[in-house]
Amino acid sequence: MATKHGNNIIKVWSTAGGTVQQVIKISSYTAAQSRSREYLIRSHAILSEPTNLIAVATRFGRYIEIWNWAKKKCLQSIDNADRWTSAQIESYDGALSSFAVYGGEKGLIDLYKATPEKKPFVKTRTINLNQVDLPFVPQYPELALSETSPLLVIAAGPRPPRQGHPPPEKETLLVAWETNDSSSNKPHRVARPWQHKELDTAIPCDLVTYGSAVVSIWIPASFRAVPATNGGSGYNLSPVTVPYRYVLVWDLAANSTRTFGIPNTTSCLSPDCRFVAYCHATGTDIGARGSIVILDVMTGKEVWSWPDPEALAIDYTPRPGFEQFDDLSRISELCFSADGKFLNVGDLDGHVGMYEVRETTGDRLQLHMI
Repeated sequence: MATKHGNNIIKVWSTAGGTVQQVIKISSYTAAQSRSREYLIRSHAILSEPTNLIAVATRFGRYIEIWNWAKKKCLQSIDNADRWTSAQIESYDGALSSFAVYGGEKGLIDLYKATPEKKPFVKTRTINLNQVDLPFVPQYPELALSETSPLLVIAAGPRPPRQGHPPPEKETLLVAWETNDSSSNKPHRVARPWQHKELDTAIPCDLVTYGSAVVSIWIPASFRAVPATNGGSGYNLSPVTVPYRYVLVWDLAANSTRTFGIPNTTSCLSPDCRFVAYCHATGTDIGARGSIVILDVMTGKEVWSWPDPEALAIDYTPRPGFEQFDDLSRISELCFSADGKFLNVGDLDGHVGMYEVRETTGDRLQLHMI
């Protein structure tokens, strides 16, 4: 596991012993904030445990450094990375891409494969979004690489509503390419989820693909463009409450999409597209209990929650190992492990709890503190 502390420290941990294996000092000038550039750019990602490789976004988030954390050495740098994603390196001779970078200035996506050479990655293909036959050129999309097939997926939403401009319309798009086809920019699949009006102003904040499924989370804008009143022309911006963010499920085989809402709060997707988790702490400051919930993505049904929804408040007693959940307003981060077997929970006190996700004979899950 790797964690970021402040702007300049990355710690790599041994999950078996809960000890720090290495500390990497970087130069970073950005901090994560809601709907900011950093919020949409991954801070860091472990690329390979056997070879001790980690990718870290540095400077202003547009510069990626590939480190060997055991040697505390930067092996490779990739610039103009406005968006990037990675997949776990399993081998050097496979057909799967391990790294993808989007540059907003030219609208290019560069794909990389892992190599055993001194520089861990070699560029294998470039997709020019300006030359793809799409309804519009996607701007600053989220990226995802599949670990089960040679596939790259992007998700793009509209620009935020602007004063004097009409509201965005039909500016939500998902596109998939087969990464082993370097002959053209032609996509493998395109989804235009314009029937989902709840996504009209939303931008994607999380995107994963596995098998024939693509799952993403979208956050609507907190302002809407509305026609000017009192005989005025143009559009004004009006604040709106955003109680929900939306999970969008794209079935590649059927090329169909569907959505369901979750509270607009800290959330994450499992890498195998099976689960979405969120922490809903609204009202905890006035005595509400709040909840941490895991939903089955395919059914939208709850498969685990804390506390047990059937338990009465007077029956609640702290459970050993789950003390971190006593004050859900302190929870700041949720993240499934790369294999989907653990839910990692970070809090404002700098603690990270690892909870094993176990499947039972029914349709419910169990979580166990390790």
